[in-house]
Order: sequence, then structure tokens, then C-alpha cells
Amino acid sequence: MTCKTCRHWDLEDAKSRSPQFLGMGFCDSAFFHEGYSAPSAEIRERGIWMENDEGWACATGPAFGCVHWEAKADAPA
Repeated sequence: MTCKTCRHWDLEDAKSRSPQFLGMGFCDSAFFHEGYSAPSAEIRERGIWMENDEGWACATGPAFGCVHWEAKADAPA
């Protein structure tokens, strides 16, 4: 269960950013909270809170794994 096969991860998003992110992607999981506002109790328990001064917060490689993984809609059964 890695980012490459997770519905929350987008490699395409990384292609529109700086070349330093080549081969990496970004996660849109509700458990990834970006910014300075205080996160919810659920995120404090099960998520990650990242500051985001430069607009990219957290890039991951395709082989990174996460407990919030969910299969992509087009993934083989």
C-alpha cells in the first residue's frame, strides 16, 4: 500500500511544479492538514499538521506508504 496506488496521491500535480519534485507527488488526504490554523481533534489524533510557507508542504515518493491509503478507482481488483 504505497502512494503510487493510493487515490489521494497525484504524480501529475508534481509535474507542474519545480523540477526538484520530479518523480514525486502530493497527497490530498483529509488527514494532511496544511497551514497555521489549528487542526481538528481527528487530525491531532490520526493525521499530520504541516506549515506551508512555500506552497508545497509535503511531497512524497511513489513507494512511500501511509496508514490512510485507499485504492485508486481504476486500480485492479
